[in-house]
Formats: sequence, structure tokens, C-alpha cells
Amino acid sequence: VPEVLAGIMDVPPATLDEPLAELLAHQVLDPPGLRGLYDYRHQLLRDTLYRSLSVKERRRLHARAAEFGRDLEGASEIHASLHYERAGMPGHAFRAALHGAREAARLSAHREAFGLYGRAVDNMPPDLSLIEQAGLLEAYSAEAAAIEENEASEMAAVRARDRYRAAGDGVGAVRMLLYCLGIARREARPLDERRTAVGVALDELHGLRDGAATTAVRGGLMLEAAFVSLDGMDLDAAAEAVEAAEAAAREL
Repeated sequence: VPEVLAGIMDVPPATLDEPLAELLAHQVLDPPGLRGLYDYRHQLLRDTLYRSLSVKERRRLHARAAEFGRDLEGASEIHASLHYERAGMPGHAFRAALHGAREAARLSAHREAFGLYGRAVDNMPPDLSLIEQAGLLEAYSAEAAAIEENEASEMAAVRARDRYRAAGDGVGAVRMLLYCLGIARREARPLDERRTAVGVALDELHGLRDGAATTAVRGGLMLEAAFVSLDGMDLDAAAEAVEAAEAAAREL
């Protein structure tokens, strides 16, 4: 869009008429369509021109694109956060990505939320508290699990668990084990391994202060215990575990 391009370049829009006409004449660009949008005739042209820029100039233009690109139809925090990241502005990239990720998750746009949370994690400010880091990683793990990115989900859960423990949040640390147990179930890991992991999590939860968060995690762990028992065809143990999970749900 010439008006947006002029903003990025910091020049009056009228000064682009002649250069755009020259690029059209040399078939670098396709003629604008119904919405007045110009595009490269071939993406290799775009990539070659992009690589011809110095790193400093790329960063400057990415920063401008993040600011003025919001005026483009269909633009979102996804585009802005990417431009900020490539501009070497991690603080701006983090805020834009986190805002976009939360909105995408609210709309159940899990693939978009996964990408944006990943960018937010990559650009976490160094002064972010341990609890905030843990919460961000937990959200990233949840969105990864929602689109079957099992390895990414488990790695984020492990990182979140470390931060919850360092922050003194024992319940949060155990809750991350629930994420790992869910991945282990999806990947059909050995029953003994899963059964042991449930026991370790329950032992770790034992003795922590009672409350809604503790009860919720206990209920989730009993459901995982039920899945393990069902997979092992121990139906009596599965029924007991489901009853314990239901009791936790009623308590909540």
C-alpha cells in the first residue's frame, strides 16, 4: 500500500509514484489489484533485495514496518511482534507477542497463540519475575499441547516447573507434572513409567497447604491415575481414582 510504504520510508506518498511506475515497467512488481496492493512479481526478487540490505538498515526498516504496518488490512500483533524481533527490539517484540498470544488463545486460535507465545518466550525481559516467567511458559506449554506439539509442550512445562520451584510455588511446580503426564499418555509411554510419575507427583503434593489450587491439581493427578489403571485394565483401581477425582471436583 503506497501510503503505508511512504510512512515506513518517511517520505511524502506522491514521491513514490515515479519509482513504482519504474518497477512496474521493469516487471519487478505486479500491477496493483482491486485493493490497490502492490506485490513482487516473484518472491525471489523480494528475497534478493532483502538480502542486499545491511543488517543495520534491515533493523531500521523492520522497526518502521512494525509501527506503520498496523494500518494494513489484516495486520495484527503477529506481524508487529515479528518486525520488532527482527529489528532487534526484544522488549517491544515481547509485549506485542504476549498481547497477541493472549487474544489468540481467548479465541481458541491455538496455532497462532503457540507461535506468539513462543516469540514472547524468546524475547522475555531479563527483569521478568520468576512467577511471571513460569506463567508464560505454562501458557506456552498449554498452547503447544493444543496443537499436538508434544515435545515443545513438555520442554516448556519442565522449564516452568523449575521456575515455580525457584519461586517457592510448590503447587505450580506439581501442576507442571500434570502437563508432562498428559504428554506421556499421548505418546503411550510405558505404564510403569507413568504410574511412577503419578506417585511422585502425589507425594510431592502431599503436605502442601490446602486450597483450591491444591485440590485442582490433586483431581487432575487422580484422573491421570485412572488413565494409567484403565490402560493396564485394572478397572477397580481406575474406578477408585475416578471417585477421588470427582470428590476433588465437588470440593472445588
